[in-house]
Amino acid sequence: MDPWVYKILSGLIDGLTIGSVYALIALGLALVFGVTRTFNFAHGSFFTWGAYFAWTIQKAFGKEISHLVIFAIVIPALYSLGWVFEKIVVRPLRKSTNWLIIVMLTTLASALILDTTALVVFGPLTKSIPPLFEGRVMIGQIAISINDLSIFIIAILIISLLTLFLNKTRQGTAMRAVAQDLDGANIVGIYSDKIFGYSLGISAVLAGIAGILLAPKYFISPMGGWTPYIKSFIIVFLGGLGSFKGAVCAAFILGIIEAMVVLYISTVWVMPVWFVVLLIILIFRPKGLFGIWE
Repeated sequence: MDPWVYKILSGLIDGLTIGSVYALIALGLALVFGVTRTFNFAHGSFFTWGAYFAWTIQKAFGKEISHLVIFAIVIPALYSLGWVFEKIVVRPLRKSTNWLIIVMLTTLASALILDTTALVVFGPLTKSIPPLFEGRVMIGQIAISINDLSIFIIAILIISLLTLFLNKTRQGTAMRAVAQDLDGANIVGIYSDKIFGYSLGISAVLAGIAGILLAPKYFISPMGGWTPYIKSFIIVFLGGLGSFKGAVCAAFILGIIEAMVVLYISTVWVMPVWFVVLLIILIFRPKGLFGIWE
């Protein structure tokens, strides 16, 4: 195999891996926007706390503890965090005038509080957790990290389960109904407050799982959720506000672009290139790739 072909294929694999995790983060943000029509600026903090929850469990029980056990403990904790956050922070503001803007400002303040709390509790030093799996697997002449492969499989599995939940369950259908027409959903008896709680809870789980999956590849830090949040923000706009299909497609597109930029240029150019791609797409498709909630 020619070296340049090997290099491109390796970049594509890295892009698909990181893109699958970006898709999880972006889907959480898209879900909340689709249901509430506002952005949760504390979304990146859920990413951070998911990673810290995993680190805390591993520190308490040792590195021998299975990641499956970690997920089993962290997922309910993250859902509870998101649900309580909606009930305490977001729900009381829904009766306010211009509540959409007020919620965004309040969630921004909440993000700073959550990040500062992480700084106080866990300290400024970065943390790390072991990879899900060790070793590599050969596909032809390309060596693929088993950890990266497992990250991709887990992310795709979660995306598939979320899609089934939204399309095949009563709660998922109710969430889609609220996203499409809040007043109409209330008229037919859908309790929108409960749906808002579901959306924030699931969103927190998606962001937190992404934090756990990326924790072995990157260090955990109190402010580490801001970069994933900004990237998920770009992905949601590129894919189309509230569009699940758009968020997933945009995540993989930008994930591959990021891998190629890192491979051929430099890491520092990733965000500028992302913004250029976003600008070009929005010039020709102002609603993004797939428009509103598909």
